[in-house]
Amino acid sequence: MGRLALLIRQPPSTWEVKLLADSPEQVVHRLLRVLIKHFRSNKFKLYFVPESANLNRAILFIKGADNSVFQNKIRMAVEYILAEYRVKLPISSVVLYSPRVSSERRIVYLTQFMSWWDMLSKRIGELDPDMQNNQRTTFSQLMLFDMRVREIVDMFNLLLDAALQRVDVEDFRALSYWWRIPGELRELKNPNEVLSRIGLHLAVVSTSELAFVHDLIRQGRLGEQ
Repeated sequence: MGRLALLIRQPPSTWEVKLLADSPEQVVHRLLRVLIKHFRSNKFKLYFVPESANLNRAILFIKGADNSVFQNKIRMAVEYILAEYRVKLPISSVVLYSPRVSSERRIVYLTQFMSWWDMLSKRIGELDPDMQNNQRTTFSQLMLFDMRVREIVDMFNLLLDAALQRVDVEDFRALSYWWRIPGELRELKNPNEVLSRIGLHLAVVSTSELAFVHDLIRQGRLGEQ
């Protein structure tokens, strides 16, 4: 009994005291500071959060959390970050917009990307029926791994960078010549949907096609075509 009384009287650690004293907004700010170090500039950028990263561990933590003050603060902070920064991509991992970019600026960037993509996609050929059937079969058997997610995110970052730098779509002539995508991807009108719609297509293509398209995009962005 004496040992139990000693444990009860023992003060919490410094970081617990700090967290309990923080407002929910301060907890959000502390988690965002952990994320921001992964973004090297203020440009629009996407970031893949692996299972070992702090935010993913926080997500796992709140899934089994009770209603204590401590856990509720973490839950509120994580839910806010996911609602504000998560990219709605059809992949099984967390991908975030850069927290250095405001939501208002993000829409400007996405609109600029959508316009650039429209110019590029008008040069991309139609998807023939055999390829389309093959992709439907692939989708039904799809398993997504971290490396595939990283590849898709890297492709988006290259395309977003090209759009925001107003790179001439002619630099991507090899991509527009060799890659075939569904016609509906040329008719995107909502900037909030542009990444998820393209991402859905990238998520269901074969691994070899994904690697091939990734290489074409990388060459186009580096001016190697």
